[in-house]
Amino acid sequence: MKLEQNSLLSYLYSPQYWLLGITTGLIAIYGQLVWLSDDANLISTVLLFFGVIGYLIYQKRQSLQLVSSPLATLFGMVLIGLFLLWTNLPANVSLNPRFLPVLPLFFGGGLMLIASGFKGLKQYIPELIILAVLSLPYLVLYYVINLSAITANFTAFLLWYSGFDVSHVGSFLILPDATVNVREGCSGAEGISHLFGLGVLFLIMFPQSHGKKAVLLVFSFVLGFFMNSLRVILMVMLVAGGDGEAFYYWHEGDGSLIFSLISVTFLAGFCFWLLQEPTSEKLDPPSLS
Repeated sequence: MKLEQNSLLSYLYSPQYWLLGITTGLIAIYGQLVWLSDDANLISTVLLFFGVIGYLIYQKRQSLQLVSSPLATLFGMVLIGLFLLWTNLPANVSLNPRFLPVLPLFFGGGLMLIASGFKGLKQYIPELIILAVLSLPYLVLYYVINLSAITANFTAFLLWYSGFDVSHVGSFLILPDATVNVREGCSGAEGISHLFGLGVLFLIMFPQSHGKKAVLLVFSFVLGFFMNSLRVILMVMLVAGGDGEAFYYWHEGDGSLIFSLISVTFLAGFCFWLLQEPTSEKLDPPSLS
């Protein structure tokens, strides 16, 4: 019995197990927020990204340097505190789909600082990149780039080239019998960010040359933008034809997931082609830095 007690105490005094327990608790809190958001795309993305991060951490668990400093620990606790403060805000704020994907950067970065300090962050470069691409591309596409207007412009060009009488003003597509506003949800920001993130995960798991990295990331961006433009064209045609039921199906129903599935399938095929493509270039280490 005494031996078992000593074994239990050794676990209690082990910083690794304290870190594991705190990490589990924070992920559980964040998982509850993501679940309450009722965003199927975000739920699947978070599960995939966190799964890859867990796998990467597990692979190098024996080589991690768990030595921090008081300042790094304090800063990490502040980041985790900000995350916990956010979770106690009203639901219309804490579940905001624009900022919900950013929260892992706070508690994830805080945990890394507590575990390894500022100097030890270089051990977690792939994990930090994954946390960054989970949130930052969407924020850039929404707040920095007016993607709705760009999508409306490109969609108007495709419709005009196909023989439709269409013009556009900002994010509005103007047809003889209807006017369609390409809002944030139809701008393609979410889909582009999702494909871009998948491309980054592929490059981290399967290192490629710099040239292939650039090609894949550009392809994921263009694919997301083009597939969303095709979806907008379909919805514009349905609005012009007065088919409200079909419009709802492709806009908010299961039809919206079909374009996402097609996009992911094309991206997966392109990644498979990259794996099969022979190269004489030296592969980069498993990082995008």
